[in-house]
Amino acid sequence: MDNDKLRQTQGQQEIRCAGGNYFERTAAPLAALVYLLPFIALYEIGTLFINTELISTAVARIQIRVVSFIWLQQALAVIGLSDKFALLSVPLLVVVILIAMHITHRKNLPVKFSDYAPMTMECLILTVPLLVFSVFFNRALPEPPPRDGEVAVVMSVNAAAAQSGRAGEEELLQNALTEQLPEFVGKLLMDIVTGIGAGIYEELVFRLILICALMIFFENLLHIDRNLSILFSVIGSALLFSLHHHFVFLNGTLTGGEPFTLPRFVFRMFAGVYFAVIFAYRGFGIVAGTHAFYDVIAACLNHCFFCNQT
Repeated sequence: MDNDKLRQTQGQQEIRCAGGNYFERTAAPLAALVYLLPFIALYEIGTLFINTELISTAVARIQIRVVSFIWLQQALAVIGLSDKFALLSVPLLVVVILIAMHITHRKNLPVKFSDYAPMTMECLILTVPLLVFSVFFNRALPEPPPRDGEVAVVMSVNAAAAQSGRAGEEELLQNALTEQLPEFVGKLLMDIVTGIGAGIYEELVFRLILICALMIFFENLLHIDRNLSILFSVIGSALLFSLHHHFVFLNGTLTGGEPFTLPRFVFRMFAGVYFAVIFAYRGFGIVAGTHAFYDVIAACLNHCFFCNQT
């Protein structure tokens, strides 16, 4: 009788483990991998086919490979991979890590494609606090000076209207749009592609890899209490996440990135902590999707409504 009850209990546990609920399934590594594969493909295709000739000379010099992607590429090259193979193996690295996590995962949860529409909606909802805080922090920023080679479409249209007078106004406006629209669209597409890449590879570096590494350092090597180790790891990863936007370390050289302003630094610190909480409770797929959707939405809003002022 006891054996029957034991088998029945084990069977119920196996059923629960095999099915799981939405939150358990979508936090699992395999679900994250399947969900993020289109993001990875879009980023790789985008970096290959974006026509940087449509962008002004100054902007065309910008590498659309995000810094965290380049770090991973260089790390793979250090262990003996050629540059070409290292470039291809960076997206494969995401696949390998998530498959390894799936193999070591205690629960064998199924992948349900019906979960991916709700996952997308969840990611979009989770971007709302970041968008609200972004507006709040950016209000404290002075208006940045225009960068060389970047001219907003709205400014061009206004200048054309001022010069046109009464004669040929519509023609000048049309010419201004025709000349500046390709640059505008090219820059927007580039920011969308880099936003998708940042969502995947910054979360891989700063959340999945860095937080785990810091946890090992604080808890296992320094023998600090687990709760404090979690706190130190989250704050440390958020700090480095924010700093790397302003101080870029590549090829053994520290160079300047985006001009340092306290509001933006604090906002990205907040974003780093926010992403860490999402990562802890909802897994890699949701946090990478949230980060990517936030970057894409912010890029579209910035270009369409704020005249490309970042």
